[in-house]
Amino acid sequence: MTAAGLALVTGASGAIGHHVVRTLAARGWKVLGLGHGAEQERLPLVGWINGEIDAANLSSLARRWGTPQAVIHLAGGSSVGPSLTAPLEDFSRTVAASVRLFEWVRQEAPSARVVLASSAAVYGNARELPISEAAPRAPLSPYGYHKAMMEQAAECWGRNFGLNAAIVRLFSVYGPDLHKQLVWELCLRLSRGERDIVLGGTGAEMRDWLHIEDAAAVLVAALDSASPQVPVFNGCTGVGTTVAATARFIADGFGADVRFSFNGEVRPGDPVHLVGCPGHAATAGLAAAVPVATGMVATAREARGKLSPGR
Repeated sequence: MTAAGLALVTGASGAIGHHVVRTLAARGWKVLGLGHGAEQERLPLVGWINGEIDAANLSSLARRWGTPQAVIHLAGGSSVGPSLTAPLEDFSRTVAASVRLFEWVRQEAPSARVVLASSAAVYGNARELPISEAAPRAPLSPYGYHKAMMEQAAECWGRNFGLNAAIVRLFSVYGPDLHKQLVWELCLRLSRGERDIVLGGTGAEMRDWLHIEDAAAVLVAALDSASPQVPVFNGCTGVGTTVAATARFIADGFGADVRFSFNGEVRPGDPVHLVGCPGHAATAGLAAAVPVATGMVATAREARGKLSPGR
């Protein structure tokens, strides 16, 4: 196990970033944050800079609080939709920012271990389920392509410059404070009183839902595996849950009697099924712990309390 020291979390202001910071702090790490927002007062951080990932901000963090021994890189594009409407911005946030980080680590913190939060979107519509890390990269959306480019850049810096890195391809993350994707959309609609809900697709599409606490734990655990070979791990449960079943879990958490129907429309860039094989990750101690049904219902109940406080 990597000895606790000073860690940097990029994108610390995001929902997953919050959980990663708290997980690191609970394990004895002193944590620096880089991102957008006023996180110093909300999180157990010893240092914070509100800004972009560039050499100036990274060096400023190091001068003020020390050079990190570990970096968990969460900053970048976060979903398919924005990458389709603003692809250049998504490229800059994901690919260009990551290369700036790798180059800074090469020059200023060459022994640091770096974990990258990538995405199952790099697989596209995989031919076989569950998807193993050996499956080819075949992204569909700009978001998926940019995550694949980020991975390739890390592999380049590992092979040519000895960057100690590991990649975690997160599948469908959900949980408290994560305000995006299907789970949050359903919570919002149910809180507004909708009880006859039409969703896209057929309802048979499958996702591998990973609780946000498990996502944070997997990312932190991957530090132990970082090396110039840049190993890849799936951040997943190995359990495929249909969109129809997901919707029912959320309705159960709200205690709502809901009629769901599906319009058959498919959003461009979305794979039909994304279910990962967790075997390689499990052998490295990166196993998920929260059962999907338990986590979904708990997430919906918490959202109901926040969105419908008068209930």
